[in-house]
Amino acid sequence: MSEANEAPTMESDIAFLGNHPHFARLLADIHRDREYAISGLYNQTDQNEVMRTSGEIRALDNLLIKLNYDKVLEKWATLV
Repeated sequence: MSEANEAPTMESDIAFLGNHPHFARLLADIHRDREYAISGLYNQTDQNEVMRTSGEIRALDNLLIKLNYDKVLEKWATLV
């Protein structure tokens, strides 16, 4: 099977999206949500809320990693 006939992969889709500044702005917004969630942990005394927020932070971290946030940010740093 030639390369042109191969089905796109998630990695190739993410690389394609990384070429667009709109995607960089979306990732920056997700990163801001992560930072906001982290700030919500300070002075939090409710253990259930700490666990919920920690799960939210982990989910956002995983998303940013999967979507190559650092690489996209490096490319579009002047826009975000």
